Amino acid sequence: VSGKTKGSIMPDFDDLNKLEVRVGPSTEYAPAIEFGSHGGRRKAKPFMTPALEKQRKPFLAAIAQVIEEGSRG
Repeated sequence: VSGKTKGSIMPDFDDLNKLEVRVGPSTEYAPAIEFGSHGGRRKAKPFMTPALEKQRKPFLAAIAQVIEEGSRG
């Protein structure tokens, strides 16, 4: 993944009233890197999906901790 694509990975707080944040690159060619393109001629080189999977358990554990601490109130 190019430095430009790595540097473009940022959170997007679309609606601050929702518990939702989107994180991803903003370069126009990032989807082609992640998923491949040109009918399979350019192989996929996933970088966001593996990062998501690596952080899934720690993220869910952090959410559970916040909920638990909040319930003790």
